[in-house]
Amino acid sequence: MNQPEESRLKTILFSVLAVGIGCVLLVVLAELTVRYLDTQQQERSHENPMGAIFRANPEGTGSFRLKENYAAMAELEGHTISVELNSHGMHWREVALEKPAGRQRIAFVGDSFTFGQWATTYEESFVGVFASLADPNAFEVLNFGVPAYGFPDMELQIEEQVLSFDPDFVVIVMFTGNDFQDTYLGLEKNTIVEDGRLGIDQDLMLEKLPREVIPMNRLMGLEDASEPATGSEPFSLREALSNLALLQRARATMDSWTSDEEDLFFDSLNVQHETFFWSTYFSRKQYSPLAEAAKEDVLASLARIEEILSARGIQLMIASVPFKDQVYADVPETDTYDVALPQTHVGNFAAAHSIPYYDTLPFLRDYVRSTDPDVFFQSDGHFNDLGYRIVGEELFRWFEATVGAGSTTAGERIPVSIEE
Repeated sequence: MNQPEESRLKTILFSVLAVGIGCVLLVVLAELTVRYLDTQQQERSHENPMGAIFRANPEGTGSFRLKENYAAMAELEGHTISVELNSHGMHWREVALEKPAGRQRIAFVGDSFTFGQWATTYEESFVGVFASLADPNAFEVLNFGVPAYGFPDMELQIEEQVLSFDPDFVVIVMFTGNDFQDTYLGLEKNTIVEDGRLGIDQDLMLEKLPREVIPMNRLMGLEDASEPATGSEPFSLREALSNLALLQRARATMDSWTSDEEDLFFDSLNVQHETFFWSTYFSRKQYSPLAEAAKEDVLASLARIEEILSARGIQLMIASVPFKDQVYADVPETDTYDVALPQTHVGNFAAAHSIPYYDTLPFLRDYVRSTDPDVFFQSDGHFNDLGYRIVGEELFRWFEATVGAGSTTAGERIPVSIEE
């Protein structure tokens, strides 16, 4: 071998070695980041008094409820958060079981967004803002939102709790970021651990999900053991509420390092992954068999809810609120994704069943580009007080336009208004 060829070979071998070492360092860095974020998350979970808000369903039929007569304070991004749960286990003011004479009741049902997670008080949640705008002589508004609920949880809650308050309207607010996932995992996905925190059943997760779609941090916890773990793995409230994967939390952490408004916006959604708990999993145009099964579970639960309510003359209404990336992605649709998914599936169901429906995404996408981009917390996927306020105002405008300023006769079907 002559000198030039030997030199070129050494250069190639050195380059390959350098790339290999770089890849190893990246893997090590990624694992260290994963472990650090999990440690930080665990530390916050023990310090956060809001983590103890859950209790087992007293009916013993599955799912879970919120504690009764519970109060706590927490901090997020310099904001002091107050949580007050009334004697019925609602994030709401104290209310009587009996409906006030001459007034109609509007019951909001949903997950952590309906609950008002990280709103300063329940008055600053979008249900609280909605209630402040409703005519108190005509309507009483109730908030039954529970963090980490999917549609089967809402369905069971409506039958066992909401109906006892004799509502005239039930407004289900879907969060597009994880309600499909929570629905697919069913009523037994969570258990109560450590005095009121939520755990997720690992055996159930492994039974219902292929390993390749389980988030890295959860799969690492399973594979560290010689056998799959049994029982319930404790999670902090933040993870229980949003069901976000670790990589999403890492992204939110990095977002919190900058306050530049232009950094909130980005080109397109990332759908090149197979993680079931990633918010964009259901924004892809081509659904996997797993995604199709989850979608069918959602629609089947909604059909049962509609049947339960219509049999009692109660008007069902459905709205959806988006996950953060749907709002800030500059390109709303490509060949592979559409920010209108997955909520379009629910909108189509509502149209087919003459159910009033409203998607808040177009409003929010316009608002952050024309008025104020800062409507979510930087380090969390939930609305800040501004986001909750404008969504509450928008939902009230939709309700008022659909129902009218006055009330309707009990059992009367209101004119349908399908808005997107």
